[in-house]
Order: sequence, then structure tokens, then C-alpha cells
Amino acid sequence: MHFHRPAKNQDVRFPACHSANAPLASQVQQANYGGAFTTLSPITGPAISLTKHSTIADVNGAGGYVAIGRWTHGSDSSGGNYTANQGAHYAVGSPLKLTPGAGTLSCANLMATSPSSATGSVAPGSLVSATATLDLSTLSLVNFNATVTIGSDTAATITKASAMAAGTSMGSGVTTASQPMGNDITKPLLAVAYGAHLPNTGDVNGLVVLSCQ
Repeated sequence: MHFHRPAKNQDVRFPACHSANAPLASQVQQANYGGAFTTLSPITGPAISLTKHSTIADVNGAGGYVAIGRWTHGSDSSGGNYTANQGAHYAVGSPLKLTPGAGTLSCANLMATSPSSATGSVAPGSLVSATATLDLSTLSLVNFNATVTIGSDTAATITKASAMAAGTSMGSGVTTASQPMGNDITKPLLAVAYGAHLPNTGDVNGLVVLSCQ
């Protein structure tokens, strides 16, 4: 699991959380948090744990293959501190290895966390929609488009022309960090963490799981 906490005045090149790269069973899941995760284990470095009395919002999951949430209104063992308006977005799940092939798959929003302001200047918003095309020949995500509403930015569009389907892609004011998940390479799930700068709210970050077929 790659995990990044948002810092105040965070550079938009670094989304709040990279998608998971470890099975659900290797993380620490808490029933008293509605099945959310309170400990996340990066590929490198020590595990990061949410401190007691913190909040986990936007908890969701699909078929035991991916679980998402947003740590907020609290702190963690790495020194991260979040107000109620901020958050560390995470996706935990079973990684899926894609192999190059022919054709494309259409991807659309399956579930998402609420986009949040890096500085905490406004309340978390909502993801209106998200779409992309998965190019199987290059294993890239083409024309990623996320429409978000947060603060006074209404139906703002976050767009990235091309990004890696598995990995981090920077540039043009938008960063994405993606990881295929699930158990069916013909219908993969793609966890995509994103970071961008909006005209009024400033730096925002969030996470969406796309269903591709």
C-alpha cells in the first residue's frame, strides 16, 4: 500500500494516497469503524496507524477486492494531522496484473471518496462523475476526466490526457496514481488517486475506483 498524507499547502503533484498494492488481509480492519482500515502498510517503510478518536469517512468497498476511505479530523502515527475539512484518501485491495493486449475498455466511476482541500479551507465536496479509457496495447489510462464540486468550484473538471494504468503520472497540473485491482483482467477495477489545482479552492485531492469493461 502506498500512502501519503496531505500536508498544508501540499504540492498538487502528490495526491493524498496511492492505490493499494497489498491484499485486504494484510491490513488492519476495524469493525467499530464500519469495516474501515486503521492501519495501512506501505511497500517500503513502517506501517501507518490512525490515532484513536480520529474519523474515517467515505467508507466503501466492492466484492472483497477493494476498499476505500478517508482518514480525517484526527492524526496518524507518521505525524499527519487533519482537520474535518482535510483527509488522507486510501484504497486497499487485491492487485491485478494487466498484460498488454489489443483494444480498449471503457471505465466509469464505481465508488469514490469526497474530494478534499489540501489546506482545509472549505468542506469536502463530491465527485459528480469520472470516466476514462483503458488502452490495453499500452496499458495506459487515456482521457481521464473527473468532475468535482467543492467550495465555490461547481462541476469543475479535472482532466489528464494520458496516465499509466499502474503507477504515478505527473504533469500539466494534474497527478494521478493508479493501481488495477480485482480478479478479472477482462473487467478490471482501477483505483485512481488524483491531485489538482482548482481556480477557487486551490489544491484538492481525492480517490475514485473505476470499473472497466
